[in-house]
Amino acid sequence: MLHPCHIRNIVFVGHTGHGKTSLVDALLFAAKAVTRKGSPDDGTSWLDADDEEKARKHTIDTHLAHLDWHGKRYNLIDSPGYPDFMGQAISAMHNVENAAIVIDARRGIEMNTRRMFDEAGQAGVARLIVLTKLDASGIDFDRLMASLKENFGKNVVLTEIPCMQHGQLTGVVELLHADESETKDAIGDVESLRADLIERIVETDDMMLAEFLEGKIPPVSELAHTLELAAADGRIIPVFCTSARTDVGLIEFLHSIEEFGLSPADAHRRKAHHGQADIDLVPAEEQPFVARAFKAVADKFGNMTYLRIYQGKAQPNMAAKNGRDGSSLRLGQITIPQGKQSEKLEDAGPGEIIGVPKLEGVEIDDVLSSDGTYSLDQTPFPKPMFPLAIEAVDRNDDAKIMAALRKIAHEDPCFELHRDPQTLEMVMSGLSQLHLETVQHRVKSRDHLDLRTKEPKIPYKETIAVAGEGMYRHKKQTGGHGQFAEVHIRLMPRERGAGFEFIDSVVGGTIPRQFIPAVEKGVRDTLKDGVIAGSEVVDVACEVHFGKYHDVDSSEAAFKLAASHAFKEAFLNCRPLLLEPIVTLTVTVPAEKMGEITGDLNTRRAHITGMEALPGGFQQVQASVPLAEVMRYQTELKSMTGGQGFFTLEFSHYSPVPPNVQQQVTELAAQGRHAVAT
Repeated sequence: MLHPCHIRNIVFVGHTGHGKTSLVDALLFAAKAVTRKGSPDDGTSWLDADDEEKARKHTIDTHLAHLDWHGKRYNLIDSPGYPDFMGQAISAMHNVENAAIVIDARRGIEMNTRRMFDEAGQAGVARLIVLTKLDASGIDFDRLMASLKENFGKNVVLTEIPCMQHGQLTGVVELLHADESETKDAIGDVESLRADLIERIVETDDMMLAEFLEGKIPPVSELAHTLELAAADGRIIPVFCTSARTDVGLIEFLHSIEEFGLSPADAHRRKAHHGQADIDLVPAEEQPFVARAFKAVADKFGNMTYLRIYQGKAQPNMAAKNGRDGSSLRLGQITIPQGKQSEKLEDAGPGEIIGVPKLEGVEIDDVLSSDGTYSLDQTPFPKPMFPLAIEAVDRNDDAKIMAALRKIAHEDPCFELHRDPQTLEMVMSGLSQLHLETVQHRVKSRDHLDLRTKEPKIPYKETIAVAGEGMYRHKKQTGGHGQFAEVHIRLMPRERGAGFEFIDSVVGGTIPRQFIPAVEKGVRDTLKDGVIAGSEVVDVACEVHFGKYHDVDSSEAAFKLAASHAFKEAFLNCRPLLLEPIVTLTVTVPAEKMGEITGDLNTRRAHITGMEALPGGFQQVQASVPLAEVMRYQTELKSMTGGQGFFTLEFSHYSPVPPNVQQQVTELAAQGRHAVAT
C-alpha cells in the first residue's frame, strides 16, 4: 500500500485536438509503464478504447492509467476535449489534486481550454499548464506566453523553457535546476528567467521573502516545496513544455510533478459532512474508510465503478455503505486501471484510485464509507440543455431501449432520461446534438437497437384571465336506465403558482352528496387534458354551486361527464390564456460577438437583464427568454460564435404567450386532435 505522499493524481483537460491523449500515451511509454508507444491517430492508444473514439479520433469518455516513477505512483486521467462531453472531465477534476491544462502551442487558447481552466479553479485543484506540440514550426513562444498571462493572469509562470537547434526542438531546461543543465540552445535568457521564477516563488512566503531580500537564495528543495504550496491555491500556475511526438520534455515533466506536484497528503484537506458536523477527511489508512465514485462503465463487458479513496483503506470483499441511501454493499475484487486493462490489488489506501466491478446501485458522486454516515458536496455538473423526444423504431423494443438508455445515464452525469408528465413523451437530454448523437450510436452498437428522435413538445400550461360560468346537462335515454346529470360551475383566476382549488357550495341537495366526488373527478381529469391546447390547466378555482339529478338515471359517470363539459364551457367564457415556460439564459461569448448575440436574442422575444465583461476578452449576457425560442440554441450559438460560446439555462417562471403565438399553438393542437379523431 502506497503512502499518500507518494501519489500524484492528475487529470489532463483542455480543448479537443490539443494532444491530451497523445501526451498521456507518451508519458506511459517514457516511464516504461507500457511496452509500446500508443497513438490515437492510428488507433493504437492505450486509452481511447471505444469504437466511436477510434473512428472519430477524439476522446469521448475519461480514461485512466498509471505509471510508477522514482517510487511515486502517478494516476493519469485523460479527458474529452469537446465541451459536449465535459461532464466526465469535471467529475475527474473534483477527485484529483492536479489538473494539467493541455494547450497546443500552435493553436493557443481555445474555448474549452478556458472553460476547463475555470472549472479547475472552481474545483480547488492545482492548475498546471502543459504546452504540447512544441516541435511544430512557426511557434512564437513569447507571444504564446503573453497570451497565457493575458487570459489566465499574472500567476502564470514558466518553470521550463524549450531548447531549439536549427529550428528543431531538442530539449527543455528546468529553470529550478538550470545551473545543472545544458542551456546554450534555450530560447530565452535562462539566468533571467530562473531569477524571475525564484522571485515569484519567494514572494508567496513571507519568511522566505525576508531572507531573500537579505541576499539569501533558498535551496532548490525549499523552493520546490514553496512552489508546491503556491500551486495548491493558485498563487502560481506553472508552465511546462513538451512534445509527445518527439518525447521531448516528458521526463522533465515527470520530474517536476515528483518535485512539486500536489499529493493527497499535501493538498488542502477535503471537507466532508459527517452527521451534523463538517470534518476534514484525513488521508490515513487507520481512519474509517471514505471513497467517492467518480466514473462508471456499464458496457457489454459488465459494470465497473471507479472510486477515489479519501481516507481509510479498501480490500477485496470489504463491506461498505452508500451514504446516499444507506444501502449495504460489498466491494469485491479491487483493481488499478491501466487503459483498457486492469491489475488486481490486495489493498489500496488514501489517495489511490481503484476500479471495482459489479458494484450494484452505486451512481457517480455517491460516497461510500464504513458506516454510510459520510457525504461530500455534490459535483457541479453542467445541466443538460439539449432535449430530444425518443421512441423505439420497433415498438417491441421499448423496454430494451429504456434499459439501454438507463445504462448510459448511469455512466454519464450529463445525460438525463425522463418521461414528461404533461406531454407524456419520453425525453432524453444532453449537452448538445453531438452528445445525443453519440448516445444513439452507443445504443445501436452496444445493444443493436434503433431510436427515432424528434423535437420535444413545449410544456405549455393553460389558465384564465377573468371569472366566468358554465353549465352542462348530460341526458341520454337508452333501453334500460338512462343517464342524467346537470352541473353548474364558476371559474375564478388565482395567483400564478397558486395551483387548483375545488369549492363545493351546493346547497339544498341539488347535487346529492354522493355525486360531489364524481364532479370533482370530472373537473380534475379535464385539468390534465386542457381545453384550448391540450396542456395542463393551472391556477384556477372551480366552484360547483348548482345542479340537477334524477332519482333513477343519475350516476357517478354521468356527473363526471357533465362536470367535464361544464368546466370546458366555463373555461372558454373566462378569456383563456396559454402560459409558456420562461428560462434564465446566461450566454458567454467573445466580446467581438456580443452585438450579434444581443441582436439575435431580440428576435427570440428575450428580455436582456444584465451584461458583464469577463477576463480574456469574453463577455456574458443574461436574459429572460421563452423556452420555445431556445430549444435549439446550442446548435445556433455554436454556429454564430464558431464554437467559442457557451450558455446555461435555468427555469424561471411561466408567463402568458403573445396572442399571435397562442393562436398558432391552439391551431396546431386542434389539427392534432382532428388527426387523431380522423
